[in-house]
Amino acid sequence: GAEGCSLAELTVSVQGLSCIGCIWLIERVFTKLGGARVMVDIARGEITLSWAKGAFSPVQFAQELQRFGYLLGPQRADAAANQDRGLERRAGVCGAFAMNAMAFSLPAYFGMPPDFAFANVFDLVAAASATLALLVGGSYFAERSWRSLRVGVLHIDTPITLGILAAYAGSVGGWLAGVQGLKYFDFVAMFIFLMLGGRWLQQVAVARNRSEE
Repeated sequence: GAEGCSLAELTVSVQGLSCIGCIWLIERVFTKLGGARVMVDIARGEITLSWAKGAFSPVQFAQELQRFGYLLGPQRADAAANQDRGLERRAGVCGAFAMNAMAFSLPAYFGMPPDFAFANVFDLVAAASATLALLVGGSYFAERSWRSLRVGVLHIDTPITLGILAAYAGSVGGWLAGVQGLKYFDFVAMFIFLMLGGRWLQQVAVARNRSEE
């Protein structure tokens, strides 16, 4: 549509919104590319763009946002049905890793002595599960955090990423040093799963809001 005689306006669906940091990032990219005004509706998963004709390229804007994990598309009530299936799969896989890490960490919580014959095997399985959760799920937050930092925006994924890395590094250090109280591989895997699960639930809420329109 058009606003006045010089501004064009477009409303599109956007996939990948999760927090206020997403709004800041989108606004920064939009302004950088020459846009006039952008309104982001997280609840409905939509953004409305206004720009001076000839001074802004919606296609370039969509391509730039895709680098940060946001996908633009036409307004459709069922658009959320196709939203970030990869996030749903990541959450499911990390859930399995978290359960595995917890199962092999429980004996230590219940008093398993460090010199137990299978203690090292249990620690190894828990560490491997946390490592896989870090690679599969932690990378989701790390990638988004790094991309936002490159444009000078502090995204909510940044403290999440730092927390995951700190807990993982501390657990590895405690494991190698033989300090039982520093091994929290089950916490690392479970935290990643819960964070991914929260993002997935947010996508479900967006889908519900669209379907009720």
